[in-house]
Amino acid sequence: MHHSISVLALLAGAALSVPLAAASGVEATPPPVVQYHHNPAEPFPLPPPPRPKPEPAEVAPPPVPAPPVVDSDPGCGTRAVAEGVFNPACSEYQGYLDPGTSAGRGPTSGELQFEYGCRMGYIPSAQCKR
Repeated sequence: MHHSISVLALLAGAALSVPLAAASGVEATPPPVVQYHHNPAEPFPLPPPPRPKPEPAEVAPPPVPAPPVVDSDPGCGTRAVAEGVFNPACSEYQGYLDPGTSAGRGPTSGELQFEYGCRMGYIPSAQCKR
């Protein structure tokens, strides 16, 4: 049903456009007609072949990371603090980075202060380890 309405609308529009063009004094020109002549003895031209895909570039394997540097020489604690990274191979105290007794190392200054506060009664006994 929709097809017949649209065809009728096109025909009606085409019929109206000719008298309007003639009434306005403008000469109507028909649209150009494209004609294609094919010689049956010749084959139709074929599209060009597809371009070959480029060879994939060789992908180098990812670089092998260097083994971690084990720094246990004197001053390793100071160097660890300067780098901001705890060094588990270093036996020296490493300031705020050192995990203390939670990692099997010596107590940190905070742990020592907490123990002292418990002994002196400054910290409620419910919060102190016994």
